[in-house]
Amino acid sequence: MKPIEILQGKWLGHSLHVAIVHIPVCGWLVACIVDIANWQYWTPAPYINHLALYLVAFGLLGALVAIPSGLADWLPIRKHKPTWKIGMYHIAINVVATALWAYNLSLRLKSNDRLTTAILLTSLAGSALVFISGYLGSLMVSERDAASAPNAKKEWREITH
Repeated sequence: MKPIEILQGKWLGHSLHVAIVHIPVCGWLVACIVDIANWQYWTPAPYINHLALYLVAFGLLGALVAIPSGLADWLPIRKHKPTWKIGMYHIAINVVATALWAYNLSLRLKSNDRLTTAILLTSLAGSALVFISGYLGSLMVSERDAASAPNAKKEWREITH
């Protein structure tokens, strides 16, 4: 099996990216929820800020796996297809979101276990970008029939017809 086929998830029978992308999305969104709760309702507690820091770091580690698998899924799409252009937006937004979350992590490491306005704002902005990108990713897979593992389209058609 070729490396690109491993990244595409052929050994799983479906896209590896679609399965792995939940790691950064979940880590980052839960970190944002923890930040909002910490800002709005709780007195600052170091363990809560530690939790958010670990969630952001966990999300960044997950992104390191999700990015190559997503590229492996996107590269075979022909440039004249609308899905290719949606994929470009999806990639661009994810690059910005990942950079923003990496910056958020650096702010957390410098904050002495305090939630700062900059941490909260980058957390909110990063989460908004993840939602937008996730919507575009879902369009690519479901609405535009760009199921990443090549057999997925064929199997889906057999199930639905």
